Amino acid sequence: MSGQDQRVFVVDDEASIRRALKRLFSSAGYAVETFASAEQYLAQDIFEGHSCLVLDVRMPGLNGFALQDCLAALGRHEQIVFISGHSEPPWVQHPEARVFEFLLKPFTDEALFGAVNRALARSCALSAGIAKTPSKLITVQHELTQSDVSDIASDVREAGTLAGLSEDGG
Repeated sequence: MSGQDQRVFVVDDEASIRRALKRLFSSAGYAVETFASAEQYLAQDIFEGHSCLVLDVRMPGLNGFALQDCLAALGRHEQIVFISGHSEPPWVQHPEARVFEFLLKPFTDEALFGAVNRALARSCALSAGIAKTPSKLITVQHELTQSDVSDIASDVREAGTLAGLSEDGG
């Protein structure tokens, strides 16, 4: 899949975080767009390719969970990587939220790329009709268990094979 078919969207109210993440993703070859608020993100045209939303949990106006609810109400299924500078896991205050990826700031580039790549793989699998939104909760802070890594690798390989992608990227 080309960069034209997939995109990473960053929604964070902190300009320095948006700039840093845009540079990081761009330098790694990702197509990336940034937004200062959930409202700004909702106002954009819907992206038809595979996407991942890197979303701050706490923001003025609509917070990350409110945006997730709005997207679900609109029938949109962006795959979300929640990020937060607050150490309390988001599902403690929002147990109804569907959190598949959560990164606590500061996080490593590797943890972020791993979470984004899994989200993009889920987006690809969902749009190809070969997967449903996963029900498994994955907490990504600094490391995953070996079982999580094995399950994810298997899911990604299966999604890539069914979508006509090979492991060598072709």
